[in-house]
Amino acid sequence: QTLAPAESGSLPGRYTSYYTDLTNEAYPVTLLFFYAAWCPECRAFKQAITTNPIPEGVQVLEVNYDKESELKQKYGVTLQTTFVKTNSNRENLGKWVGYGKEKSLNSVLENL
Repeated sequence: QTLAPAESGSLPGRYTSYYTDLTNEAYPVTLLFFYAAWCPECRAFKQAITTNPIPEGVQVLEVNYDKESELKQKYGVTLQTTFVKTNSNRENLGKWVGYGKEKSLNSVLENL
């Protein structure tokens, strides 16, 4: 018996670009990660998140901090390493700046 992904909650956790596959909106938890390649803190977060298992039902979408002024304005983002928790309608459910904080997905999830 196979449940629909939205019902089962068993979507595999993933880290992907905000710009690739946004067709699957069934993820219960979506985190936008405002990332800048020049930022050592961002790189440390990315490494910590991508080298460890991401919980089922959680997707982390990497957003280009330097190019997305419209998204930064929409979510009130003023610093790279900012994580925004959204629902399937991309409404802001919370924001957390990870700069100088523990580099782990657990840390992000606990603070959002």
